[in-house]
Amino acid sequence: MVEQAMSRFRARVQAQKKMRRFFIFSLVSIFIILLSAFLFFRCFAVKEFTFSSSRLYTAEQLKAAIPDVMGESIFFVKMEHIERTYLKNFPGLVNVKVEKDFPDGITVTFEDGKDIFFVELGKEYFVLSPTREVIKKTTEKPTGLIEIRGAKIKQCICGQTVVFRDSNMGDLLTDFYMAFTTENITDKIDYLDVTDKYTLTLSYGKRFVIDMGDFDSIAYKTTFFVRVLEELEPNDFGTISVKDTKEAAVKLSNKYPGS
Repeated sequence: MVEQAMSRFRARVQAQKKMRRFFIFSLVSIFIILLSAFLFFRCFAVKEFTFSSSRLYTAEQLKAAIPDVMGESIFFVKMEHIERTYLKNFPGLVNVKVEKDFPDGITVTFEDGKDIFFVELGKEYFVLSPTREVIKKTTEKPTGLIEIRGAKIKQCICGQTVVFRDSNMGDLLTDFYMAFTTENITDKIDYLDVTDKYTLTLSYGKRFVIDMGDFDSIAYKTTFFVRVLEELEPNDFGTISVKDTKEAAVKLSNKYPGS
């Protein structure tokens, strides 16, 4: 009987020790979890938001558009959300890169659209990106860019996409840009005259005026006149018509026929 009582006593003591160890372990675990949560949210909360400069937008404009992530844990910040916010609100940007700068910073790098086209309005010139965002305006005529002549413009505001009165004009310029890029002649095109989209003309290297005809088969016609140019002498001037996609018409002259 005594041995049985002692055995039960020792069992109760062991059970109490296990309960105390479990209780202490639980308290320590809860403390560690709470401390980790505090450090997680406090020490890794976003406090700095750094961004690169832009040719199109001022620092004030970019700063005003910062998404409301200040104070949030850097681990919970959605970089895609920041990228979409800037790309949506600033159409002149072609790329936005967001990086986490531990422990509490976010760095954003902007890539502006490159200068490709320009249009003249009054006494001012507006430089456009390949996707027709207005990059800047100037009173000096740009050089080395493609002048868009004859396009009727409804709205032209820096940092926004230019709005043409003809809703198809944007697609037309995109087709030309892609064709020029494919043939690697973007820097050779002086102007593109779209006064009449059924009689499109362009200037190549201040040597030839190209009659493209209507807006159909822009890519094919571009390749066509480039191949014709390859058969001519480097010092030749004149006009080339590729409006008939089956046969090009070349007329040589002793000087550049464009303006």
